[in-house]
Amino acid sequence: MNSVKEEKRLFANLPDWLRPVVIIASETGLRLSNIANLTWKQVHLFNRIIIIETTKNGDPVGIPMTENVFTTLKSLSRARRIDSDFIFGKNGKPFRRWWFSKSFEKACESAGVENFRFHNLRHDFCSRLVQRGVDLYTVAALAGHKNITTTQRYAHLSPEKLKSAVQMLNSDYNLTTVGTSGKNQIL
Repeated sequence: MNSVKEEKRLFANLPDWLRPVVIIASETGLRLSNIANLTWKQVHLFNRIIIIETTKNGDPVGIPMTENVFTTLKSLSRARRIDSDFIFGKNGKPFRRWWFSKSFEKACESAGVENFRFHNLRHDFCSRLVQRGVDLYTVAALAGHKNITTTQRYAHLSPEKLKSAVQMLNSDYNLTTVGTSGKNQIL
């Protein structure tokens, strides 16, 4: 998402039923298909982890819960439907992905957030982790990427992050001194 203001506008325009879906998507990086088919058996509230047995690449992935995701899922578990093991479903079936996508699209439109699809929440998840200093291998593990090159496309580093990285090279001592001729000399 382009700004915190856009994010706040989007959340203000989400229908109540969709807000938990967007919180989970934006703070776990899970794909819409994983969220739409998410069952209570995959959610381990005690250990604060969501385990997806089969991802797009065929491998399992365990996603630790943020406090927001934990609180959201804990709240949903109190109002759990007895007719479905799906977190977002009823009559034993998950809600359809197109319904999530269409509803998300309408919320974005109402919020004035342009060119933002549901999958962009996954992109934002990965990008925010990288921009906050999480290494690409950890981001790849969280995103369930088999190949690090897939993760690298999310690694848009901000100018501030680049400046911060270079500042780590500063020494405790100054490598230049003013010589007797008044010119800087490198030691």
